[in-house]
Amino acid sequence: MYFICTAGQSLAQQKSTLDVQSIQTRTYEYSEKGTFRAVLSVLQNRKFERIFSDSNGGLITASLPSLMAGDTADEQVGKSVAAIAIGSVIPFGGLLTPERKSGAKERSISIAVEEIAKNKTSVRILLKETETIYKTGFLGATSQEVNDNDMTSRPEIYQKIFSEIDKEIFIRLNNK
Repeated sequence: MYFICTAGQSLAQQKSTLDVQSIQTRTYEYSEKGTFRAVLSVLQNRKFERIFSDSNGGLITASLPSLMAGDTADEQVGKSVAAIAIGSVIPFGGLLTPERKSGAKERSISIAVEEIAKNKTSVRILLKETETIYKTGFLGATSQEVNDNDMTSRPEIYQKIFSEIDKEIFIRLNNK
C-alpha cells in the first residue's frame, strides 16, 4: 500500500485496482438469473429508487433519495446570530456574514452480475456518493464544490450489502 501527501490534502491511503475489486466483488454458488433477482430484491428492501435493470447485460443501476448537505442547523443559527451581532456594532456589518453552505448528497449504486460458470455468479458493486455544496458569502457571491467518493474506503457498507444478498439467496434456495 502507498501513502501520498499533496498540497491541500490530508495523508491518503491509495488502494490498488486489485484491492478495490476485492472490496467490490463476491462470487455466489447460484444461477445468474436467481442472483440477479436476489440483488434486485435487496435493492428494493433497502429503499433504492429509480432502479434500472438489464438482465441480458447483467447490469443494475439505482439511487437512494437525496440527502441535504451543507451547514448543520446549529451552524446556521450561529451564523445568523453572528450576522446580527456584527450588524448591531458596525453599520452595514450584517453584510459581512460568514459564508453559508447548502447542497445535496446523491448516493448511487451500479451492479454487474455475470455468470462465470454453471451455477456460479460474480457480483460487482460500485457505490458512489456525490456531495454538491453551494457556498454563499459576502454580497451573495456563490461558489460550488463537488466531492465524489467511491465508498471503497468504507468496506463495511459493501459487506452489509453482500450479506443481505447472501441471505436473499439462502432464502431462495430453501423455499423451493
